[in-house]
This record gives sequence, structure tokens and C-alpha cells, in this order.
Amino acid sequence: MYDVGDSAHLTIEVRDVNGALADSTVALNITLPDQTTVGPFTPSHPSLGEYFYDYPTVQAGRHVEHWSGTGATVFAHTDVFDVEPSASIAIVSLASIKTQLAKKPTSTADDDELRGYLLSASENIETACGPCAVRSFTERVYGNNSYALFLTSTPVVSLTSFTPVDSWTPALAVADVTVNLNSGKVSRLFRGWPFIGDYDVTYTAGRPVVPSSLRTACQIIVQHLWETRRGVVGVAQGGDETVTLPGWGYAIPNRAAELIGGFREMMFVA
Repeated sequence: MYDVGDSAHLTIEVRDVNGALADSTVALNITLPDQTTVGPFTPSHPSLGEYFYDYPTVQAGRHVEHWSGTGATVFAHTDVFDVEPSASIAIVSLASIKTQLAKKPTSTADDDELRGYLLSASENIETACGPCAVRSFTERVYGNNSYALFLTSTPVVSLTSFTPVDSWTPALAVADVTVNLNSGKVSRLFRGWPFIGDYDVTYTAGRPVVPSSLRTACQIIVQHLWETRRGVVGVAQGGDETVTLPGWGYAIPNRAAELIGGFREMMFVA
């Protein structure tokens, strides 16, 4: 797993039609997440049929490797690698996950795999309960002469700006409205005045203090994902049955579902 700024170590083995390692004139192009392409790069060639290139990453997201070979061995090969943004949405630290799994802090061999499980669990918890990591969101809201606008990512921390979508839409300042931080309901300060037209709203949402229930649920889910693949470690599971929540792609222990249940209900009520 790479973070923005890491060098992605990209490798390829070149083989001939008989499956034996063979040399070629190799080039590498990379399609970045913004769909621009960089390259061609000339990879290092340490031994017969072995090539690598260390690409310094500058964007978060999905990268596509395009390898090609000419000369004695002609080939084309495509692969992908992902780069995580510098601002992580992880609900708990990697160190706390290692403690949950009774792993030594100095053991780093499984860090990438554990980080993958941690991000997956965090994404699903945020989908069910709203954002935990505080960050900026921009979304389009539709006035339609209504008396309230609703932001989809809650809890809201603060409003940043309202940008009119159409030229005829009246300007709107943050000082002209009030927002319910829990529900995301935005209302005019002067009651009886509707919102006219559509706006792109930029705001900050998340939880400056993540509730302990969500932190514990995240640890339990990561432990469950790890044990499903690797087998039970030295931490008792307690014989939990599992349940699949709406929108989740995998089952989680009932304990975790119960811990996040109250926050899901708050979202539905809001």
C-alpha cells in the first residue's frame, strides 16, 4: 500500500514463448488518477528478464501501469496500483489494531494488509454512521423554493461557502443561514424566505472526537476480517455470530453491529 509521496516499486518479469526469462527493450507509461499519462520511463534491469521502476507518487487514487516490450521479445502488459490520500479516514490507529490482534508493535510484515482492512472497515462505518475523519465536502443542493436544504454528510462541523449554480440564483452568505449540525438541515435566518435556485455548498463534516463505540467496532471488524483470512489469533472472539448490514459487502460480528447501531438510528431519525 502506498501513500502520496511514496515511491511505488513497480516490477515485471519478461518471458519468451517457452516461458523462460528473456530480455526486451522495455518501456513503462503510467495513467494517473486525473487521466493524464506520464512516461515513457526506462526501467532498471538488474538481471535476465527482470525489470523494475520506482515511481514517486504525486496523486491519490488508481494508477494504471502500461508495460511494453520491443525487440527480441515483444509484449504488452497492464496492471494497476492504488495510492492512498495523505489525509487518512482510518477511525483508529494501526498500532491499536496490532494491540487488538496481540501482535508485537515491531512486527511490520502485515502492515499493508492490516491497513487495507482498517480502511475498509472505516469506509463502511462512515457509510452507516456518517463521517468520522473531519474533512471538507462539496455537494450540490437544490433550492426549488424550499425552506430548508439538507446536507448529506453529517455531523456537520461548519459551513464554508455557498456558490450559486445559475446566474439568476441569488447570492447567499454563510452568515445568512443556520445549520443543524446533527441533521445537516440548513435554514434561512429570516424565516419565511425560501431558497431560490441551486447552490454548490462547501462545508466541513466529521467527528473531532470519535465515539469510543465506533472505535471499538472498527477494531472488532478488522479483527474479524483478519481472522477470516488467517485464522483465530490469541484473542477470544466470544463465539459471536455475524450479520450483514444494509450497504455492507461482508458480514460483521454482532458485537460490532450493536456498537454502531445507535449511530445508524440517529442518522435515520435525522
